[in-house]
Amino acid sequence: MSTIPQNEELLKHLFEILEAHRRIFTQTRVYNRAVALVLSELMVFTRHTITQQLIALGLTEADWSAWYRLFSEQRFDYDAGSEILFEQSLLHVAEDELYVTVGDGTQTPRSGRKMEGSGWLRNMRTPAMIGIHAAQRWFNGAWLMPAENGYSRALPLRWMPAFTEKSEPQEHAPMKEWEAAVEFLTWLREQFAKHGRNKQNILMVADGGYDTINLWKYSA
Repeated sequence: MSTIPQNEELLKHLFEILEAHRRIFTQTRVYNRAVALVLSELMVFTRHTITQQLIALGLTEADWSAWYRLFSEQRFDYDAGSEILFEQSLLHVAEDELYVTVGDGTQTPRSGRKMEGSGWLRNMRTPAMIGIHAAQRWFNGAWLMPAENGYSRALPLRWMPAFTEKSEPQEHAPMKEWEAAVEFLTWLREQFAKHGRNKQNILMVADGGYDTINLWKYSA
């Protein structure tokens, strides 16, 4: 039986990136659990939930509570993880090159409005007569990788809440999408400053919804 040749370099780079995140975990077993979840993402072909990932790992018969505590008890430092991922991107963009980002809003459908940030939003999955549904709104700020063979990928750096004013905000204040974009660009500037790249040129690609006076004022 013929098999598809495996790309050993791809796996090598994946584990190098995972190892770069090792320092944000205080315990080895927690780090190993996070690595297992990353690898299981490659084997899940349904909804990408922790339950489906445990099924892919063959661990449904074992105690599953520790896997959920990885996030519910904040054992994963999201801010530190974002900074490390940003550091990895700098390996591919020189200081005198343009750092290209892309920003856009996205939604997480919810079955009700009890979860923080859940509000009524336009449902883009309905036919021509657009309806509404309960959902959380987010801003996705990503790094647009240098083109290779005529193709580029967007690597998410920050997934930020942009909850509407009529939602149920608790920990996070309501925020318009362009405000989240400004917060993302501010974060980028802070990261560049940490790495001695205060003069790095940044380009953000976005749709017309972000063409606001206040966003241009920030860019200026």
